[in-house]
Formats: sequence, structure tokens, C-alpha cells
Amino acid sequence: MISGGVHSGGQSARARKAYARQVMTVNKNRSLKRPFEEAEWENMPITFSPADYKRAEGESDIMMPHADPFVTTVHIGNHNVNKVFIDTGSSPDILYWAGHERMSFLDASSGYHQVQLLLDDQEKTAFYAGDAIYCYVMMPFGLKNAGATYQKLVQIVFKLQIGRNIEVYVDDMIVTSVRAEDHIDDLSETFQNLRRAQMKLNPLKCTFAVESGKFLGYVVSQKGIEVNLEKVEAVQQMEPPRTVKDVQRLTGRIAALHRFVARSAERCLPFFRALRELESFQWTDTCQQAFDELKRYLASAPLLSKPMEGESLYLYLGVTVEAISSVLLREENKNQKPICYVSKVLQGAEQNYPLAEKAAFALVYTARKLRAYFQSHQIIVYTDLPLRRILQKPELSGRLIGWSVELNNHRADELSKLASSQDINPQRSTILEVLDAPSYTDPTVECQLLSTDPSTSSWTTPLINYLQSGELPEDQSVAKLIKRRAAHFTLLDNQLYKRAASMPLLRCLTPYEAEYAVREVHEGVCGTHIGGKTLARKLLRHGYYWPTMVEDAQNYVKKCPTCQFNADDIHMPGEMLSSLTSPWPFAQWGVDLLGPFVKGKGSCTFLVVAVDYFTKWIEAKPLSTTTERKIEKFLFNSILCRFGIPKRIIADNGPQFRAAALRSFCDDYGIELALTSVYTPQPNGQAESANKIVLRGLKTRVLAAHSNWVDELDKVLWSCRTTPSSATGETAFSLAYGAEAVIPVEVGLPSDRTGRHDDLNNEQLLRENLDFVEEVREMSRIRAAAHQNRVAKFYNKRVRARQFQVGDLVLRKAGLTNTHSLMGKLAPNWEGPYMVVQVKRPGSYVLANIQGRQLPYIWNIQNLRKFFS
Repeated sequence: MISGGVHSGGQSARARKAYARQVMTVNKNRSLKRPFEEAEWENMPITFSPADYKRAEGESDIMMPHADPFVTTVHIGNHNVNKVFIDTGSSPDILYWAGHERMSFLDASSGYHQVQLLLDDQEKTAFYAGDAIYCYVMMPFGLKNAGATYQKLVQIVFKLQIGRNIEVYVDDMIVTSVRAEDHIDDLSETFQNLRRAQMKLNPLKCTFAVESGKFLGYVVSQKGIEVNLEKVEAVQQMEPPRTVKDVQRLTGRIAALHRFVARSAERCLPFFRALRELESFQWTDTCQQAFDELKRYLASAPLLSKPMEGESLYLYLGVTVEAISSVLLREENKNQKPICYVSKVLQGAEQNYPLAEKAAFALVYTARKLRAYFQSHQIIVYTDLPLRRILQKPELSGRLIGWSVELNNHRADELSKLASSQDINPQRSTILEVLDAPSYTDPTVECQLLSTDPSTSSWTTPLINYLQSGELPEDQSVAKLIKRRAAHFTLLDNQLYKRAASMPLLRCLTPYEAEYAVREVHEGVCGTHIGGKTLARKLLRHGYYWPTMVEDAQNYVKKCPTCQFNADDIHMPGEMLSSLTSPWPFAQWGVDLLGPFVKGKGSCTFLVVAVDYFTKWIEAKPLSTTTERKIEKFLFNSILCRFGIPKRIIADNGPQFRAAALRSFCDDYGIELALTSVYTPQPNGQAESANKIVLRGLKTRVLAAHSNWVDELDKVLWSCRTTPSSATGETAFSLAYGAEAVIPVEVGLPSDRTGRHDDLNNEQLLRENLDFVEEVREMSRIRAAAHQNRVAKFYNKRVRARQFQVGDLVLRKAGLTNTHSLMGKLAPNWEGPYMVVQVKRPGSYVLANIQGRQLPYIWNIQNLRKFFS
């Protein structure tokens, strides 16, 4: 920090007043994590000798010692604070510097200190030193607008050259020539402008007439823009980071190379995750793998090519859950060469965008970053998502409306440059195109279409013309058809009627009249939204006719929103039956809740049921509450501790199963937790079947004593485990343990195996049964597959195949939300519309509402129907 100086005698107020006009440097060497300490004052006053003084003419009180820069170093908490320049996107595009045979790199001397300050502004930089007041006559470092002012100065100096043979960024300049023989003339023009502005160059930092060189950290050459090997080596030679600062240093070096790295945001995601854990930093295996992969990629970083004027460019989009990426390419000799890579880590709500909207966001973000290319080239976008369909329906989302308008703005041509925010200049003009001759020589007549009469020409016109005056078209086949049809029509008061079998005369309607008639009968005062064929018959019975009345009536009813919202439920399956199988016993379990029951022992009112997909073994436990902790305890004690860790657990979308605690429990043991579609029990059919078996068994045992169901549960489970399954032909106990369990009837009436029990041979027989258990399980697997095929064959006979694509509008079955119950019997059968944003698997979809907000859960096709608009 900079402060008034103090004498070595102490820091009293008296001492500070005595030396207040001495400029001193103060270093505060302390850690920011420790309490503030007293500053250590350096007794090194900065003074000016009388030889440095020079008084400006006309100024009586201000001294100007010299025009050299006044450089200070600031130490705060042991950190050296430097000036930080933020890239606002205003820097020139480096790709346009490539493709030149000769280049010269220039550097201005002393930077800002070549900018003269106005006399009125010089007083504003005044400061005390010794016994006098001094000020700057040249622009000093540290002013907020110093960079912008200097950039404006050089743009004025090289106004006629920028964009043609020179590019300037603050004090760095590059003079380019497409042909080597023109480079001397370009340099001469540059030096003349420098001499006119009295700007000086630093000869030690200038390079003239070279084929390639470094400019703003990039290697510019005729072939294109190459990666700076020094920056690559800085990453290649880095050791694996051990602290947060090391990771920050790594990400900073990668940021300087982002133009050359495909999917740089996605590659750096492990580093960003590590930075979030400031208190417990860990360099994980994932981070190390990403670090090694990045080093391998940078070893062969691509060369960025320069686009040619007028050629079409190709944009490829990539979308993941946490990042979006794109690459802009050009084609040369059937080979695609990269122009620039763009990527971004999605933040906050951006991660919740549907997949299609993420692709649209990637396109918009790329267009903002590469605006110059989008405005000067035709861009062809490649993606596997229905991007055009999404952007052509911007009414579905407020974001999409803005994005669609923003992308359409890139189509503006020179006409968009005619407007000006400057003062009106009547002599100002913009040449769009020079024509040597008129582009259109035929005489023209100005006209304006005010309105059209839909009744002037329709299917009735040829018939009316023939019946009135005998006029026929020139086409003989058409004329013959009109003659044949005219026999069934007649004219009454210039109105065409049709002779019909059901009615004496039917009035023939034009398309405009037919639309009104259909709308009035369907939803008018006496309309009740009847079906299409019924609507056509009703119009016919009331004396109206037109050739396509049945088709038009059906199309109108099909697109009627009220009819769609109140349509009957769809009972026919929309997808073929897909059967789930388990590769070995206890590898896949289905879990479901059953209840509520009458309050039993322990205040239990619910039952959690789990069934193994291979052996059909059923586990169940009474519960008083259905929290995720109770479900987790049941899974651990009744399944993991008894049968081992399964591969997959299938459950419905109940709040207990989709809770974060249960997901974390499954992740800890490597268990895949698969949730079925909402309000669709069929995907978890095995658990539903087990529920039915257990419930039927409890009903038959408790009879009138309903509160005893907890006591009877174990007996019901015993019966289920020792009863042969119709699917496998074996009992669950035998498939699990290789032998049949002894049941009570074998004690009352001894069977052969209990009556002839031999303790000596029993163990040997059991071991032999274990040797054959794999064969028994294989036979049961075959029988189960045959049973599934029979069920699927019967089920698929009723299937009426339906499917939706991303971007389709659908209605969702009403009654699945709490708002439906508030409307009573008059509630519609369907609600929506919603848009399909992702197809999880055949028959399962992710939806979003009209505002573009994604709905939770996955929705089955049984609860959806297509919406026609």
C-alpha cells in the first residue's frame, strides 16, 4: 500500500504530520489466515531533487518532475498484487491473421506513457512529494480507462489499415501481407502513421518480415494458428497437483489453450470438482486419468485453419449432463479442418435443461463466441437431436424464443448497417451492389392484395358454370367428368344442390361454409363434441353436402383440444411386452410396498415385499412407517445379510425408493437401483405378482381377525416358498438350497423321505443334490423362458403399437396429480400438452411442460397419447 511516510522515531500523530508529504512504500508481510498485525514501515522516502523540477508554463503551483512511469509494488498479506486484464471478447480474432506470406511483429515503447494528458486532467493526477506538488503529463499506470484510451488511440492512428494489413491490440501490433512483395509497402505505410502520431517502437521487441511468429500467446503462420509450444510444455512438465493452488495453476494454463482442445470443459470437469473441495482437497484417480489424457492430447494439438471468404462452415455440437461443446470446421479437398473449439461447463439451472435445449444452448453459446464467423459465413449445423424442430416452435419456452431470435439475427446483411447512432449525414451512403443494367426489364404494375373471397372459387364453380351456361374446361377428361357429375346436381336461385338418396336435396357448401358448419355443429350452442363420422352424418341429415365431409369432420375432431382432453382412456397396450430375467439366483430383486392394512402388532400398517426374479423367493416385513430408513434396514437385514449383495433392485417411483439416502446406500454396495415409470406397475410385474400372492394368503388366514395379519405373515411366506411356481416348475426353496423343505403334513403323515430317514446317508444325499442343483436351475430357467414367451405372445396380440419422437406434443392421463381430484366428476381425462424431450427406452419418455420446465420421473406410454395441434 502507499501511505504518508513516518520517521524512525515512531508512529505518533506528530511524526506523521511532520513527514506526511513524503511518499513511502509500506510492506505488510502477514498471512491472511492470521490475525492482523502491526505493519512494518520501511523508512525509504521517495524524493525528487531540484534538478528534476520543471515548472510548466502558465502553472504556478504544480511541479512536473518527469514523464517516466511511477511504478509501485503492492504487498497484501504476503501476496504480490498485479494488474489483471479481463478478456471481454473485444480482442481481434486471431484466425484472420493467418494465411499471410510475410508478417512483422511490432511493440510500442513505454505503452501508455506515449499518451499525452490534457492540461485540465493533469491536475487530477497531482500528489505531494517533499515540499511541492507534482503531477503527470503522460498517462500513468493504474487509471481505470487507461487501456481503453490507449486502444482508442491506436485505432485512430491505424484507422485506414486495421482489417487490411494490420491488427493492433493495445501496444502489440502485427503487420501482415498476403504477398511477400507487398510487405515493404505495408511497413512503409505503418511507419508513416507511427511518425505522424509521434509514436515510438521498442526495437528489441520488434521482428520484421518473417513467415511465422508469436502474437498474444499464439503462433501465427501462413498455414494457420499453431499452439504455443511453450504453453504446452508448461502443462506437460507439470507434476500431479498436490494442493488447490496447483490445480488453479493447471486450469489457468489450460485456459490459454482452450481454442485447441476439443471438449476442454468436459476434460477439465474432474479438476473443477477438485477445486470445490477446498477444505478436503483430494487428487483422485479420475483427476489423474484426466490429467494424463490431457497431456496425450496436447502432444498432438491440431492446427487451426483459416476460413476462406464465402465458403460454408460446419458446426458439430456435443452435449453431456454437465458440459456443452462444439467445433467449427471447414472443408478442403474433402478433408475437414478445425477452425475453433468451444466448450462450457453448465452451471446451476443450465444442468436441468432438457437434452434438446442443451443442444440449442450450445448453438447459441457458440454463436456468441464466434459471432464474426456466423455473420460472414453460412453455418451448417450437425447434431443427432431435433434442433430445427425445437427452434421452430419457440412458443414452448421463453428461453427458446430469445435464442431463436438471437440466431435469426445472424442472417442480417448490409441493410442492417444503414442505420447509425451518430449525427445524421445526408451525404453518407453505403454501397450494397453496383449494377450496370436494370435487373428486371419487363413492365411492372404496382398492386396490393387487400383481401380474398374464399367462396369465389371452389369445387362447386365448374358445376355451376356448366349448369348455367354450359361452360366446360379445355381438358377433355375433366370436361367429361363434370358432365357425368352434373347429372346429380341442380341449381335453385343460383345455389347448387345435390340430388341424394337420403334427402330430396342437399345444399352444396364451399370450403369456407363447410368449416363454419362443422364448427357450429361440433362445438356450437347445441354441440356436444360428437365424433367425426357422427358429425358428418348429422350434417348430411340436416341437408348439407360437400365431397370430403367425412374426412374434414374427422380431421376437425382429431385436432379439437376439448375432444382430446376428454377422450377415453387407452386400454390397448402401446408397446410389445419386454420380459426381465435374472442370470443367477438372488441377483435381481423386485421391491414394493403393500398396504395399508388394519393396524396390527407393533402398530404395523404396511408390508414391504421383495421377490427374487430367478427363484421367486419372497421376503416380507411389516412396517409401521414407510420411510427410506426402514426400507434401507429391510434391504440390509433381509436381503444383503442373508442372500448376498444383488446386482439390481427394481422398485416403483415411491418417495421411499427415490430418496437420496436409499440411492446412497445402493451406491455404497454397488447395487443398481432401477425405478419404473410413474403409475405403471407392469415393469415391476414380479413384485406385483408377489404382492397378489401374499395378499391372497393373508386374506385366507386372518378371516375376521384382520389385526392378526402380522402373526400370520411368516406362515404365508412359508407356504409361498414351498409351493411350486407355474413359471419354473420348482419351489423357491429347492432352487435356493437344492432340496425340498419339510412341511407340516410330512410330520402328521410321514412321507417316504421322512419315514425312511437315514442319518448316515442323509448328508451324502444332500451333497449329491447340490451337485445336481445347477441342472435343476438350468431346466427351471428354460421353463421360465418358455412361460414368458407364452405370456408375451398372448399380450402382444392386443398391442396397438404407438411411439413418440423427441419434440412431439403429448397429453398425460389425468388423475395422476392432486389437482385432478379437486374437480370431481367433471374433470377432463387428459391434461397437457407436454413435449417429449428424451426417449429413455421404448415406451418410456421424459416430458417438459409448455414453459420448458422438465417434469420429474419417467412416463410410460400407457399414460400418454399424442396431441394434435
